[in-house]
Amino acid sequence: MKALLPSSLMAVLLLVTLAVPKSSVETLPEDVMYCRFAATYSETVRGEIITRGALELFGPTFIKRPVLIGHAWDDPFLCVGTIQHTEVKYDEDLELYYLEMLVEIRDDVAQDRIRKGLFHYLSIGFRKVSSICSIDGQERCTHIPGEEYTDYLTFEKETAYRLVTEILGMEVSFVNVPASRWSRVLEWSMMPLQAN
Repeated sequence: MKALLPSSLMAVLLLVTLAVPKSSVETLPEDVMYCRFAATYSETVRGEIITRGALELFGPTFIKRPVLIGHAWDDPFLCVGTIQHTEVKYDEDLELYYLEMLVEIRDDVAQDRIRKGLFHYLSIGFRKVSSICSIDGQERCTHIPGEEYTDYLTFEKETAYRLVTEILGMEVSFVNVPASRWSRVLEWSMMPLQAN
């Protein structure tokens, strides 16, 4: 036996359905925003330089890792997407190498903030595995990053830095002030982006 709804109830349901504005309907999980990030550059940050070689080595360790808000590793509700592809690129304007990431953003609030330019700057989360001194090439030495030293044979001054040679990628996060000042969202689309 079929249960039939009275025609007046069906008319009310139809009117209610038509009256609900689309903006109040939640974004479906299938709605994915695709972004291209300049995730980090081969520049000096806090006395350390991530070399081009290190960028090439550790880039793949980020694949399938999370996109977070504010490095909130311990809050699963602040994971808004995943990293799908990485590649080292050269920025001719800055004359620096950088790690490009293609990511999928699945959180509708994060997508809205990207559209409005509120989520623009980025910071990578990583674990440094090894680094060497820029002056003597040693893993352990007495040179202090950022301090200036004089070569007593040539009398040239050189600033000490740690050259990061190996990193394990953990995540990339939206932040307000990135350590690597040019790390940012390069572009976004609701259609998949291709690696160049």
